[in-house]
Amino acid sequence: MSKRVLFSIATVTLGGVIFVCIYIAAFWGQHNWIASQKAISEDPLTIARAVLREYDIAARVWSVAYHGTLIVSVVCSALSAFILKSDIFFKDKPWKTDVSAALAATAAFVISASEVIGIHDKWQANRGARTELVQMFLLNPDIDKAELRRKLAEIIQRHDQQWVSLPSAGK
Repeated sequence: MSKRVLFSIATVTLGGVIFVCIYIAAFWGQHNWIASQKAISEDPLTIARAVLREYDIAARVWSVAYHGTLIVSVVCSALSAFILKSDIFFKDKPWKTDVSAALAATAAFVISASEVIGIHDKWQANRGARTELVQMFLLNPDIDKAELRRKLAEIIQRHDQQWVSLPSAGK
């Protein structure tokens, strides 16, 4: 098998892996909703801890997805230009234009998918909700159950509203 074919296969595989990661991250919100529904009848403190744990995990997942897509896009773009213009390492290689084009396409696909899915906005929504919950626990260590339920409902509603009003919602 030629280097050209191997490089093309590797680039397509990289793009596929990136797509699967973005796809999984895009549906992370379903877990949040399911776990929230299970916790409705429990003690408010238990609910708040479960929601905090979910928002923390979601913020981390969306952060990795967001920063990962940025890094992959930048690296693919830089490699594309380097391969295309480097005469020292890739002089007279017939595959360099194909590989360069595949890397540029991968970079464009990754950053476009990130924007369409709204990864950055979802990361910020989860991070903001997590911060609000942490502040609620730190500022009110002796909060009563009724007040905890009210504040928790506000935070969850605000988080859900941010997700619904995302620019990527409905696309």
